[in-house]
This record gives sequence, structure tokens and C-alpha cells, in this order.
Amino acid sequence: MNMCVDNPTTAGLGDGAARERVDLILSRLDHLPTLPAVVNRLLAATSSETSNVRDVVEIVEVDPALTALVLRLVSRSDLGVRTDSMTVSRAVSLLGFAAVRNAVLSVKVFECFFDTDGDKQAAAHCRSVWLHMVGVACMSELLCGESRQRDRAADAFVAGLLHDIGKVALLACMPKAYVRVIRNAQERDICICDAETEAFGIDHTVAGKHLTSTWGLPRSVVECSWLHHQAPEGLPSTVSDKFMVGLVHAADELVRLCGIGYSGFTSRSGLGARTAESRLDDALVARVMKRLPSRVDPIVEMFDTTGPGAAAVSTEALFDANRKLSRTNAQLIEENRSLGSSRRVMNCLSEFHRASIHAEAVADVCAACVHSVRQLVSTDGVVLYWGTARGRAVHVAVLHTDRDDCERLFVEVGDLNEVADGTSTG
Repeated sequence: MNMCVDNPTTAGLGDGAARERVDLILSRLDHLPTLPAVVNRLLAATSSETSNVRDVVEIVEVDPALTALVLRLVSRSDLGVRTDSMTVSRAVSLLGFAAVRNAVLSVKVFECFFDTDGDKQAAAHCRSVWLHMVGVACMSELLCGESRQRDRAADAFVAGLLHDIGKVALLACMPKAYVRVIRNAQERDICICDAETEAFGIDHTVAGKHLTSTWGLPRSVVECSWLHHQAPEGLPSTVSDKFMVGLVHAADELVRLCGIGYSGFTSRSGLGARTAESRLDDALVARVMKRLPSRVDPIVEMFDTTGPGAAAVSTEALFDANRKLSRTNAQLIEENRSLGSSRRVMNCLSEFHRASIHAEAVADVCAACVHSVRQLVSTDGVVLYWGTARGRAVHVAVLHTDRDDCERLFVEVGDLNEVADGTSTG
């Protein structure tokens, strides 16, 4: 059984050789670098109820690379301020606590894994996966801000950012092999989870769970990295933070629909259906979609030293997503209409079966049929007739909407065929 059918385990590993292969992959994950100290400090500071802007400033100021990053971030913003004498403290005040924290976390997590042994293909895939992770982080934060647990927006960003850390980790461990896995998934049009399991015995959700657990990250982050492909109603009862897992699941669906970065996950139940499972109404989706570029682009631009091209990628993806959403909505409307018609037919057939199964006379069966037909076509009345074995008599059943009983008439005719032709004088 694979992860694409909502199985959050490594079931199906089979023989000892497969188990050894998995153990080898996990041991490689254990040798990956841990999160930088600055990331751990930021995570600790942002999870504390007493943290403030000054805490972030102090963390940034002692790291020259982070200082340059924050100053570059404010210089690329549209705040309209002079940056030649900008300080970290003023930059944080202008940009906001959350914007600086999120940018620093995004960059530092990316830098942990960017060394892909000089493999340009692996580096390109790593960047694309990272772009998707940043998109999900920003979307998770936005969705959380629209929820009753809006005070957990900082946690939502971190959970969204690290949800696909297993992909980046597998890329870092085995860059050439993972590039082949991505190519295999694309050529065969299969879910990346299936391709990963075929190659390594585990997929990125299991790798992510292992890595985040090893790093000692909060349990909600571990659960999101492991279960973000699970529909909310399919989560195990042991999950401690179903709200956060469901939130990241929804964010992942929406960012995948936008086409921001590389996800590789495909759902057998259909994207639109799974987004609907997350109970996101159209107005909320439209709101967060509109705000997403302003959250993603500043972070993306910090890696673009040649111009605004990278930011344009995410913004253009959103325009493309709107077109996809329109097509998806149109398809869903048509599918719902078709499903509604099928459901009505099945309900009428079921009711007819229940009413007629114990009927003792043909007339009773026909009366049940008339009831079902009237409900199906929503007509004021139905007339049904049937003939005797010799064709010398016609029984007529008439059902009106203003009465529940069936009025039966008995008509003597000369020939049943003449009745059908309208030529009978009887």
C-alpha cells in the first residue's frame, strides 16, 4: 500500500533486503546537518508568549549574513524609505516581526540543504521544492489568520515551511537518484510518493517525519511533515494537532493548484474534491489567493540577484491558477449536476423497490412506479396503463399531486393496439 491512498505508514516494505534499504536511507538522513543554531533560536523565540521584536533583532544582529539578508529585504520592499543608513532594528520595525522571522527561517532552512554536490539538476529541483514549501508556509499563515486560532499564525508558517522537508532531505542525501525519481514520476504521470517508495522503500513524508523528530522539533511540525497528504477525516486518532495538520493539508492543496514550485503529489480523488474536503469556501480562497503574492515574492526575491524575475514566477503562477480554478469550478459544477441527477434516479429506484417488493397485485406495482416517476420528473400527475394478457382491457393508474392514493380505472377496449394508436372507439 502506498502513501497516495492515504496510508501514513511504511507498510509493504516486505523482505529483509527492503528493510535494509530503508535503514540505509534513514541512516543517511541522520548524517544530514542539523538546523542552524539561529533557526533554533528563532523557533524558540517565536514560540514564546513573551517574545518581541527586540528578540529577533538580537538574533539577526550577531549574524552578518542575516543582517545583510534583512537589509536586502527592506531595500526590495515598496516601503519608499531610504536604505543607505538602515539599521536592523529599524528594518525589523518597518517590515514587521513576522515578515523578518519568516524570511530568515525560509532562507536558513534552504541553505541547510542547498549543497547538492554541484549537481545543477538537483539544485534546480531543490530550489523548486523550496519555492513550494515557502508558498505553503505563507498560505498556512494566511489560512490560520482567517481561522479561530489566528494567534497560531507563526506556528502555521513553520509547519507549512517544513511540511516537505523530506523531499529536500532525500535530494540532499541522494541528488542524482532523487532527480531520477522526479523524472520517473513525471514521465509516468504518477504521484511522487509512489516513485519515492519504489526507489527507496519510503517516501518523503516518512523521511520528513524521521528528520523533524531527530531535530526535536514540535510535535505539530512532525505531524505536518508526515501527514500533510491526509484528508482531515482520515487522520489517525493519535494525532495531537489535527487543526494544524488539516490547515497545512489545505494550504498544500491550494499552493499546488497555483503551480508555485514543485510538489509532485497527485491525488486520486481529484484536487477540487480534496480542497472541498478542507471546508474552504470560495470567498476565503479568493481572499488568501489575492494576498499570497505579497507574502511569497519578498522571500523569493532574496535569492534573485539579477532582478525581479523569480518573484514574477510566483505572481504569474497565481494568474495561471485563477484560470485553472475557473476551469476546475466549471468541471465541478457539471460533475455535481450529473451526480445530482444520478442520485435522484437511484433514490427513486430505491423507493420503487421498497414499495413494490411486497406488492400482491400488478396494480400495486404500477402505483408504486407512478409515485417514483412523479418524484423523478416533478410533474403534477402521471398516467400509466397496462394491458391484460389477451389485450382486451386496459388498466389506467392516475396519480395527482394533491392526493397520495392512486386512482385506478378499468377501461374495456376492442383492441389494445388500437388504444396505443389512438384509434379505439371503446
